[in-house]
Amino acid sequence: MKAKLILSVFVLGLVSSSFGILVGDFEDGLDDGWWNEGTSSAPVTPTGATLGSWSMRSERSDGGWGTTIGANFLGNAPVINALATVGKVQVDVTTFAEDWPAGYGTIGLVVACGENVNWTQTYWDAMDWQDLVLGTTQTFTFTLVADAMTALAEATGWANLAFVNWTDPTESYWDEILQEEVITYQGGAVLYFDNIQIIPEPATLVLLGLGGLSLIRRKRG
Repeated sequence: MKAKLILSVFVLGLVSSSFGILVGDFEDGLDDGWWNEGTSSAPVTPTGATLGSWSMRSERSDGGWGTTIGANFLGNAPVINALATVGKVQVDVTTFAEDWPAGYGTIGLVVACGENVNWTQTYWDAMDWQDLVLGTTQTFTFTLVADAMTALAEATGWANLAFVNWTDPTESYWDEILQEEVITYQGGAVLYFDNIQIIPEPATLVLLGLGGLSLIRRKRG
């Protein structure tokens, strides 16, 4: 019984690790096909950032709404198929308190795709917005809406995946004499991205694991 339990854990662990598709870890300074709409366009190695050695740095000079980083998965059938069937994306995001002396931030996932190489866009949506806890490393799991998964399954020309944020890294106070808001700090919204992957549904893992165990039992029998 103990041996079977250990074997079960091993098989489920093997299934879990083999079916997650890593689409960005930025190791060795490589961009892994991701582009950056911030003021920094290359991965960097800040001390304590993310859960790996390298990360993709994105900085928006004035906060507000905008795309942070994204990737074009044109021609990458395994990734597009996984997005269309799994519908979950996981990413580690780090923020440093000194970059955000005040304000707030949220982050969402964007899926965009079209029908032809002329970039005729048929679908664009930002979804599953989540709050940033400033000064921490967070692991976010974003779930695609059903329309996004359908659009990806039907896309024939191109498909983009991106992260979008709404940030307000502004520090201000109300001047009673002037009767107006005085801004004392308005810096950039700096985020570090790492370990981006498409993850399978838990139910899929269980079914695959049970299938693996049945094969092992059949072989032993």
